[in-house]
Formats: sequence, structure tokens, C-alpha cells
Amino acid sequence: MGNRELFKKMMVYEHVYQHAPMGIAILSLDRRWVEVNPAICKMFGYSMEELSMRTTFDITYPDDMYLTDALVQELLNGEIENFEVEKRFVHKEGHVVWTSIHVSLLRDPANGEPRNMIVQIIDITNNKATEQKLIESVERYTSLKKYNHDAIVSFGLDGNIINGNQMTEKLTGYEIPELIGTPISRLVGKGIYEASLRM
Repeated sequence: MGNRELFKKMMVYEHVYQHAPMGIAILSLDRRWVEVNPAICKMFGYSMEELSMRTTFDITYPDDMYLTDALVQELLNGEIENFEVEKRFVHKEGHVVWTSIHVSLLRDPANGEPRNMIVQIIDITNNKATEQKLIESVERYTSLKKYNHDAIVSFGLDGNIINGNQMTEKLTGYEIPELIGTPISRLVGKGIYEASLRM
């Protein structure tokens, strides 16, 4: 490869490193931040200089402090080539940042000895918040359905029954497994069902 081609390739790598939406970092084997791209700084609220004086442990959420220890050891031992895990960090302003991290190892080409870890980090905080809201919504719905004194029946856009609560069984005489997949009109009558669609 000529010098011009090499220079172009280096320019492309530098552009990707500086402008990638995901965080890219080089860590020492004792997990100090050696080099970070702007996305890392934005994600955690620290400048490059501030991170260079810290380890990953310093900004890791306490409950996740030793989450990757075993995986890192397997990486150093050559048992695995990389790993991916969800991990929480603490932003400089104090709030939790949920991330998906991918870690691989950079080895010395001369002797194969581990030199640094390459870490790619994606901020999944918004995804986690949405996931938590969905879980809470399902829990509320499940509780409502289980303890409500009225019959509650869920049905799809096709008009077929998806599920129901215990009160539905008591009031209709059908068991829920019998009702699943059958038309809701079986319980409320075809006229009432068609009228509800026009509302």
C-alpha cells in the first residue's frame, strides 16, 4: 500500500472515530481510559482530560462494578475473542446511563501479548426507559385483570378473543382456553359487536 493510500485510509478511520454516534474507547488492561472519542464524552459528561485520570470503575454504577470481571479475564486468557453486555454507568451529573458495550482485545503483533482493550459503547437509556414503562403497564394490566370484579376480555382487531380474567369464566361458564381464538361476538352478540365497531 502506497503512502497516499495509507493516508486516505487513516483519514477515513479518524473521521469515523471522531464522528461516530457510538462511543469508541481504548482502555489499558487495568481499565484506564487511554483514548476516547467525542461520543464517549457526550455520553458520560466528562472531558477527555477528565476521563484520562479515571478508570471505568470510577464511573460505573455500583451494582455493575464487577459485572465484566470474569469476561475480561476470559478475554485476556484467550478463551473468548470478544464479549457484549449491558452495563450501567453514572453520568457526571449523577444520573444513570444504560449502555450496551462490546469489548475486544488489541494484541501486540510481534508476540501476541495483550496491549489494550477496544470498547464500543451504545447509549440505550431511552430504550430501557421505554422497556420499564412497558413492564409497568403490563403489571398494572395484569393486576387489573386478575383482581377486578368485572369480566375483562381482550380481543384483537380481527374480533377474536386473546385473553380474559377469572370473572369472565364465572360469568360466561366458559374457560379462557375455550374462548381464545373465537369471535368476541360469541359472548356479546353479533349486533353489539358490530355496533361497537361503528362507534
